[in-house]
Amino acid sequence: MKSTPLLTALVLCASLSAFADGGVQPKPLLEPALPGAAAQLRPNANCDAQLATAFEGDAMLLTIAPGDSPWPGVFILPAGGAPSWDLSLWGHVEAKVTNLGAAQVALTLRADNMHVPGQNPWNAEMARINPGQTTTLRVYFGYQWGFQRGYALDTTTVIRLLLYLGKVEGEPVKLRIEGVQAAGWTGERPGVNPDQARVKPRLDAPVAVAVPAAGGNAAPKPVVALRPHAGGFWDLSDAIQAVVRVRNTGAASVAPRLRLTSIDGPTEWCAPAAPVAPGATADVRIPFAAARPWTAPTDAAQADLMGKGKWDRLPGTGTAFRAHKARTLEALPGAAAQSFEIVAFRGEDPPAVRPAWLGKRPPVKGDWVPTLRQEFDGDTLDLSTFSVRWFNWWDKRQHDSADNVFLRDGKLVLRAERKTGFHNDEPDPARAMPGTITKDRSLETPYAVGWADTFGKWTQRYGYFEARLKLPTAPNLWPALWLCPDRGLARHPRGLPGLEWEQFKLRTSTFGTGMEIDWVEAQSSWGPHRFNTSCHWDGYGKEHKALGTNANYIPADADGFITVGMLWLPGHLSFWGNGEKFWQWESPRVMSEPAFLELQHQIGGWDNDPIDDAQLPADFEIDYIRVWQRRDLASDDDGPKPNEGGLDGRVGPGLPGPGRADPRDEVVREAHRRVEAAAHAR
Repeated sequence: MKSTPLLTALVLCASLSAFADGGVQPKPLLEPALPGAAAQLRPNANCDAQLATAFEGDAMLLTIAPGDSPWPGVFILPAGGAPSWDLSLWGHVEAKVTNLGAAQVALTLRADNMHVPGQNPWNAEMARINPGQTTTLRVYFGYQWGFQRGYALDTTTVIRLLLYLGKVEGEPVKLRIEGVQAAGWTGERPGVNPDQARVKPRLDAPVAVAVPAAGGNAAPKPVVALRPHAGGFWDLSDAIQAVVRVRNTGAASVAPRLRLTSIDGPTEWCAPAAPVAPGATADVRIPFAAARPWTAPTDAAQADLMGKGKWDRLPGTGTAFRAHKARTLEALPGAAAQSFEIVAFRGEDPPAVRPAWLGKRPPVKGDWVPTLRQEFDGDTLDLSTFSVRWFNWWDKRQHDSADNVFLRDGKLVLRAERKTGFHNDEPDPARAMPGTITKDRSLETPYAVGWADTFGKWTQRYGYFEARLKLPTAPNLWPALWLCPDRGLARHPRGLPGLEWEQFKLRTSTFGTGMEIDWVEAQSSWGPHRFNTSCHWDGYGKEHKALGTNANYIPADADGFITVGMLWLPGHLSFWGNGEKFWQWESPRVMSEPAFLELQHQIGGWDNDPIDDAQLPADFEIDYIRVWQRRDLASDDDGPKPNEGGLDGRVGPGLPGPGRADPRDEVVREAHRRVEAAAHAR
């Protein structure tokens, strides 16, 4: 058929319209129908036996059997043995994925550059895909983990893609993967992911709800009474509970039981204080906090030095509800049918009720004596207790600066702001703190943050620790207050950052009897009431073990501060919010080493929105830190240490020879030797 000038013009106009936003034709990265496609596939590390691939037309069929690999998946390499793709004309990579299995899967797509020491040179996104569902998973260059700004990927040398899951247990995972390609345009931005959009609750008009009577012996199935208008989630991060006003539209009194669901789990079922008469209204309050303290199990495997594990709460304790990503409001059928209207739905943030003893003593009986009282009432930080220089192990857009740690109105302020500078205010790489990544430690970064710690200046083993603090709410911030082990100069006389790096690692190791205890660790998108409390031990590699929750909800007082305490005893760890216990763990593996305090206000984290410079500077405020010790637990390791003060007074005498012999140290040394030997073997 001969084309006419008009037809040619129409085709050309259509093509120009399709790419008017600057895009070019998508570039296929895996073409299953072409010879050589199989040569582009490589199993991820240690999952060869779990992986099976096949081709069907234009699709790859991927089956991943249960196995030991923590991250089973498949690499997709450039065709023909090329070292990399040049994807500089496009803005993202994508893959169309269908879940052929019987269970939901969490699949990640990653685009990689060459390895860079101390960095993660890739962009990645994860999608949860239900059985039978098809979704297109996209990774935008320069963005990752929920379309946040991330690693600045060099799109001229993308060496591979990776599709992977978490550990597979039970039934095999079966996926159909097609349309693996680069698409979009240079400089493309992802915009808002509608599946992740968050909105505040609103009602345009009353919502009628009909709930049938529960029938038969089966558990009643909840009825979805309300969901966000445009999909995505409700954002209740600025509240501590929800209030639902209902009007009974039936002929008999009702007591509707309601709950909220979220991305990870629901609240408790809640009902009005009394049955609601026909035509009457009543409020149902739905607290986000758990009704029973989050409780960790005791497991002998927690003490297996070279094992690996992660422990969740015991059934019936804690909560998995995530207030910043609430999905639905549900009603539970009862003995009789119900009909009512939802006439109002909002978040609520009543001020906390603080007991009179809070801040004056521990919450349990004992012969307690105060050991540290930092009120931050002066003009300058107490540098005999705190230092403000540390390693840059975090987001490499930021640097710690002494200017971002100051006292104001009787409070310690750690500030995050847009301000170019050098890490620890040190432009000379030869003088940079050891352990900071080599490539970037001398480069200026665009954000300044505050840090304070008591390493080498103050430690304590066991006791009750309490802090009153206000969490920031500007997006993409990571405030935290935590403890790490410090075995001391007596046992590791050269174990200082400026002396001997290996001794420092042993002195602060989480192996053996050491542990990282995250007292308060938050992501600012969670709001001012919610934070993470967890423990990490036996390193951060294959032997890493952890337990804890990021769904703690503590009401703030009238000034916006929460008060969080930590009770640490031999074999016991519990946390207290405004004097009420919300977290506990009984185990011989609880840390038994002296610990130092660390206070951070970092950029980034793992569950945050993109940073917004317009909301900076943003402050993390600490009103006080108070510590007590039970007399029978006191030791020579408790209390202040001789130091030279100053911004970083950790310079020690550098004593020669081994430190004080301690059998616990040999356990740690042996663990580190085994880890290093295993790394060399790999």
